[in-house]
Amino acid sequence: MNSFELNKIFGAILGTLVFVMGVGFIADEIYSPIEGRGADYALPEPAEEGGAGPAEVAAVAPIAARMQTASADAGASLITRCQSCHDYSPANENRTGPGLYGIVGHPIASHEGFSYSDALAALGAEGEVWDYEHLDGFLESPRNYAPGTKMTFAGLSDPEDRADLIAFLRENSDDPYPLPEAPAEAEAPADEAAAPAEGEAAAPAGDQAAVEGEAPAGQDPISAAMAAVTPEDGQALIVRCQSCHDYSEANANRVGPGIHTVVGQPIAAHPDYAYSDALASLGEAGETWTPEHLSAFLEKPADFAPGTKMSFPGLANVEDRAALIVFLNSISADPIDLSGAAAGDEPAAAEGEDAAPAQEPAAEEEAEPAAPEGDQAAASGEAPVDAALATAMAAVTPEDGQALIVRCQSCHDYSEANANRVGPGIHGIVGKQIASHPDYAYSASLASLGEAGETWTPDNLSAFLEKPADFAPGTKMSFPGLADIEDRAALIVFLQSL
Repeated sequence: MNSFELNKIFGAILGTLVFVMGVGFIADEIYSPIEGRGADYALPEPAEEGGAGPAEVAAVAPIAARMQTASADAGASLITRCQSCHDYSPANENRTGPGLYGIVGHPIASHEGFSYSDALAALGAEGEVWDYEHLDGFLESPRNYAPGTKMTFAGLSDPEDRADLIAFLRENSDDPYPLPEAPAEAEAPADEAAAPAEGEAAAPAGDQAAVEGEAPAGQDPISAAMAAVTPEDGQALIVRCQSCHDYSEANANRVGPGIHTVVGQPIAAHPDYAYSDALASLGEAGETWTPEHLSAFLEKPADFAPGTKMSFPGLANVEDRAALIVFLNSISADPIDLSGAAAGDEPAAAEGEDAAPAQEPAAEEEAEPAAPEGDQAAASGEAPVDAALATAMAAVTPEDGQALIVRCQSCHDYSEANANRVGPGIHGIVGKQIASHPDYAYSASLASLGEAGETWTPDNLSAFLEKPADFAPGTKMSFPGLADIEDRAALIVFLQSL
């Protein structure tokens, strides 16, 4: 091939490229976009580093507050979403899911003939009931609240919808569960906060700062908050944790590690649990779960321990975090000294100070016929016949039992009203004649014990609480019992203190 032929080939290639480029230029001119014409959407600009993020979502009011304004009528329109899988009529039959009639206040995972998921069965085995907090948490996201649940329903994201549905379910019962008390207002009126009432002494500076929500000088915010809360405040919050964490004495691993003795313990030290690298490195560095560390973690787990497996978003309110820490410290077998803060007067009582005896129960006992000599000694607080129970009762406080009584409150009233619910009222029960509460229909076995003059001595109460079905065959009580003698002793001591 001569050079003339090669020139023709190269010329053809170059000519083609020039033609293609020229077509592109012409097309750009013809079809160039015209700004401002037609529908468009301005994409959001990425936030600058250090700039303000999206506005925080408003805090959700606790279920106790929402229940004060919840509408059962509105809930009736929501229950239709449930009826394909659940029967909420008085027939209360099992369908794809268990019957829901009378569910509020009913023990979890206890509907006869239904096979529950392990997560719900575990809660039921611990004596938990479908109270307002449990129902609110479950309805928000069943899969997150009870991992492994068979329920395919995604949940109700609207807090008001959940409250309305619970209000309907509460009324859909032969014996509606008592409404929760409205939570106290967070702030006092301005006039009350400004000055003490006439004739009252001004509060010390430290106390005044705590009332105003500020930490006294030299005291960090979490310490000030812990000084203003009680274990009972935290007990209302722990329900948010129990689907993933075990806080009982068993302290078993679930989705997350056991937290029964977490306060003051080394970080990432619970046996047989695989921690995230961030927490594991803190543990290796010798860090412990101090109140400050727990508060920082509970405020925002993902910030405290990047890469943590915990999906819980956190507790923004410092009082909530303080209450949870104080509760966890109170149930620990080896509580730490929260000196001057959350511990307050609680540790002093736990260290052996005797609580003042209640006057009302004493008056009631004087008004009743004298009990047999042995029973009278037991009822008056002297050592019971059983040495093991006497030892256990000497080692616990009423506060220990108060943490356990919540397992009873769905069926029993232990307030001074002492009303009958599913079971009889139990206020002042210690030392009383068995099966003697007015207007309650007892099982035949308990009725016969009462007729024989038996009383609720600590020994009898312990035997009944250990296994109700063995102590009183045929009893209507569905509670399986308390196997731990310390738990039984604590409950008896608390009931004695009422």
